[in-house]
Amino acid sequence: MNVLLAVDDSQPSEAALAELVGQPWLAEATVRVLTVATATAGVPVATSPVAGVPPVSVSLWVPELEDQQLQLAARTAQRAADALAPRALRVEARTVAGAVGSEIVREASEWPADLIVMGSRGHGALKRLVLGSVAHHVLNHAPCSIRIVRSSDGT
Repeated sequence: MNVLLAVDDSQPSEAALAELVGQPWLAEATVRVLTVATATAGVPVATSPVAGVPPVSVSLWVPELEDQQLQLAARTAQRAADALAPRALRVEARTVAGAVGSEIVREASEWPADLIVMGSRGHGALKRLVLGSVAHHVLNHAPCSIRIVRSSDGT
């Protein structure tokens, strides 16, 4: 079984990793840990105050951040791969740059993965509309089964 574990440096990703480590079938699986680097910076945009609507942030491509983000992403992927190594048949870490949801789906298609495991921050409907949702994108476009894990603290 090919399992694609999508991780970043967040609590939901830690929860997804912990969930995967606890699976009894992991010893017979090949796991590819994927971290997607994005060379973007969030820039706050002023919005008119509307009750309950958070300020909006727009991401801008910043080429100078690409090498730094790739290095950070590679460390994140390797840390997760190291945690899985004693439990899985084979583990590899992979880092790519691009749009997170699209890259997860592309990797799952090209590898090919039998299962994607990933965390979710659990944004509400309004934040999902404004910010988008990686988990929602993967859920709607993935070529295989998906396990979306939420962290116990709800973040």
